Amino acid sequence: MFFVSGAAGLIYEIVWTRMLSYVFGTSTYALSAVVVAYMGGLALGAVLAGRVSDRLRSPLLAYAAIEVAIGVLGALLILILPHLSLVDRANFALFGQNFALLTAGRFIAAIGVLLIPTFLMGATLPLLSRAIVRSESHLGGRVATLYGINTGGAVLGAFCAGFFLIKEFGLYGSEYVAVALNLVAACLGLVFWVMVRNQESADIETKSAPVGEEISHSSARLVHMVWVAAFLSGFASLGCQILWSRSLAFTYAYLSSTTYCFSALLGVFLCGIALGSVLIAPLTDRHGDPLKLYGLLLSLLGMSLLVSLLTIYDGAGGNILGDPLSRETYELDFALAFANVILQTAFAIGIPTLLMGMSLPLAIKSAASVSQVGRDVGVVYALNTLGAILGVISTSFLLIPSIGLTLTFELFALIDVTIGVIVLLSRPAARRYAIAAIGATLALSLFVMLSVPLGGNLRAPITKNLAQIYYREGPVATIAVYETPSSARYVFVDQASVAGTSQTMLTDQKSLAHIPMCIVRDAKAALTVGFGSGGSSYSYLRHNSLEKVHCVEIAPEIVAAASYLGASNHRFLEHPDPRYRIIFDDARAYLQYTDETYDIIATDCTDLRYKSNANLYDLEYFMHSRARLNPGGVVVVWMPLGGLSEDLFLMTLRTFYRAFPEMAVFYMNNEATHFVLLVGWRDEMEIDFELFQERLTEPNVLADLTEIHLENPYKLLSTFVTAGSQLASLLGEGDLNTEEHPLLEFRGPLEGWDSQAMLKNLDLLMRYRANPMDWVRQDSITEEERAHLATYQRAMPLILQGHFESKRRRYIEASKWYTRALALTPDDRSLQALLDFPKLRHRGRQGDVQALTELAQCMIVQGRGEAARQAIEDALQALSASTEMSQARKAAWSKELRTWQAHLEENSTIE
Repeated sequence: MFFVSGAAGLIYEIVWTRMLSYVFGTSTYALSAVVVAYMGGLALGAVLAGRVSDRLRSPLLAYAAIEVAIGVLGALLILILPHLSLVDRANFALFGQNFALLTAGRFIAAIGVLLIPTFLMGATLPLLSRAIVRSESHLGGRVATLYGINTGGAVLGAFCAGFFLIKEFGLYGSEYVAVALNLVAACLGLVFWVMVRNQESADIETKSAPVGEEISHSSARLVHMVWVAAFLSGFASLGCQILWSRSLAFTYAYLSSTTYCFSALLGVFLCGIALGSVLIAPLTDRHGDPLKLYGLLLSLLGMSLLVSLLTIYDGAGGNILGDPLSRETYELDFALAFANVILQTAFAIGIPTLLMGMSLPLAIKSAASVSQVGRDVGVVYALNTLGAILGVISTSFLLIPSIGLTLTFELFALIDVTIGVIVLLSRPAARRYAIAAIGATLALSLFVMLSVPLGGNLRAPITKNLAQIYYREGPVATIAVYETPSSARYVFVDQASVAGTSQTMLTDQKSLAHIPMCIVRDAKAALTVGFGSGGSSYSYLRHNSLEKVHCVEIAPEIVAAASYLGASNHRFLEHPDPRYRIIFDDARAYLQYTDETYDIIATDCTDLRYKSNANLYDLEYFMHSRARLNPGGVVVVWMPLGGLSEDLFLMTLRTFYRAFPEMAVFYMNNEATHFVLLVGWRDEMEIDFELFQERLTEPNVLADLTEIHLENPYKLLSTFVTAGSQLASLLGEGDLNTEEHPLLEFRGPLEGWDSQAMLKNLDLLMRYRANPMDWVRQDSITEEERAHLATYQRAMPLILQGHFESKRRRYIEASKWYTRALALTPDDRSLQALLDFPKLRHRGRQGDVQALTELAQCMIVQGRGEAARQAIEDALQALSASTEMSQARKAAWSKELRTWQAHLEENSTIE
């Protein structure tokens, strides 16, 4: 019965948190308000129900009634939670960007809807403890078993919700499953009450001690010490869960930062606690001094946290069972990938969570009496839960930002060892254990200090070739900036690369600003979602016609990295522009509640497989964006081509199309970019070519686009791919990504691992290509301009074929396609840059003979004799300096290069 109840409780927690995240947003502040409200209700229910339970003649009957009430409230919350947005809208209107008051208001709203059901959930453990504990001889064992079985049910609930229910049945369907489980538990409770009510009445009449009389193994002072220990251990335990969720993500090769990764961590965490409780149950009543055992376990728990830190720093075992990604089919073996995640997680946190599960039942045994078992269980459980609440808040908002992940781990280890030692010192016969614990902790701490640098980060670099130049662990995410050997810089949020200074990244950021600005003639207000490197914000500010430029960013710490990405943002934050404002909030919540309206809303995101990113690609988010547009406004959304199977790619396009039937897709072909831009018009779709030309006469705009070789209006408009009936026939009918059915979040991590997915999705779009002239206002373009634009359109498939070959590292073939395109559009500076093959040149400067040889061949194809001769000379020098190649191989290679060299003296090209 209690197992089923535990499963329902975790399903509720996951579903309610997700539902409330749609209302409050996914910022750490908003989600923390939900967690505090949820756990606060549990603590309050445990305390108050514990006091009442000892006076009840039929606690089983009360338990059954409570399960019915939880189920009824669970069903009602399906109707209530979506309308909570009305309350949060008023809250937002009152407090706006005052984070403290806004978060306080959200906490009050969350506690208002969650207090009663969570209060009732918190009441269940004290009630059942009262129902089944009749003797001091089995108090500890039965309560431990109850706690363990309930937590075991929570494990099942966490895995079912995280891996199956929401994916298959949606949020409402998952909620109804939890309601049904509550009713099953209630029915079982009634059956058991009928079965035992006569015996139960007899037990209560013959109890050896009246209600209210304190019977305990320990004095009041020791009981109070146990209460403090339970509070502090709860503080450290939930704080560690936050640390593990932040640091273990860096050890997973696959599924990292996805919804499955977090579900796995929660499941392993709860499984350890459940097993620990069940394993310790037989010992709690047999051990002569449970308080001594409690102190010993707390000391071991603290030491195990240090071992956990070492394990994570060392990678937690890596892909223990092997690589789950097939290099032939690029299909991900999800079962193997998930098993690796489970094993890595268990390897890192298994022992600490087992000890956590063992410690709480011993605390209850040490502080509880059979006559007041309900009250005593309720107090210890409530104090442990209150400590957990404080641990979550302190870890996220105080400890990680101030001292970092590593030192916070060490602090929690110190807390557990300290309280364990204090408990041991309170037992005269256990003082030698206290001394041993102190000595072992000191030795282990010294080893940790030698192994993990002080303040050393737990984020491993992506590759050995990247130099870390900035690192910061904030309350929301871990931010790092890396530099490549070619001096390009990338900023990472946890494991996701979100922005940078490479040509592809610069194209991403600048196109999000300039494409919509070339579409909306009288744009006065723009909103960019996601600060990234600050590149999009900078590009919007190049347009003097804009009167306000706002940026919504969920992670404040990413802004601090902007100074390291000057090549992208030109350090514009150092010269404040009165038009610019950063709004630190969840974009979804902001768009849902703000009264601000915009002419342009641009959403920049990252890999959609990462948890919460997919929330910015569901139907409701797109509709929130549409609602904040002024007449004539557009929404532009960055969307990756890679990392998505064809089905998911089309589903995401279809979802946007449902919100914006007037939409177009652009592909920035100046580079082999990995994304498309989705542009949705609030009103009728129309393109003004004169506006494209006018924007590019503005000096600041022209200079900004020149950085990415897109300063030509014909080139810029030629990036148009599809729209209208062609796009509609491609999308057809099918699934949508919605709040109720977040398919992208659950299917994304399982699909799209094909390295050719980007090329396949782009090729699919090109098969449904449309002519932008069908939407260009006729009086905005002359016949001569129309013909010139048509030439650029004819060049686009040739450029894309060059991109395809370049992505496959077939640079000579790419050179041929780019050369053909350049013959059509000789004024296309982006083609001239592509034909220079900067990546090959960089590798050549590092002494890569193969790169220099390929570069020479590319120059020969283009008829650039002098450049080819120089590349051959560089290749010969690199070949001579090479120490890794055999003499025979060097001689053969050298002979071939000199043959080319001789031919080039006679001809500018070689067939």
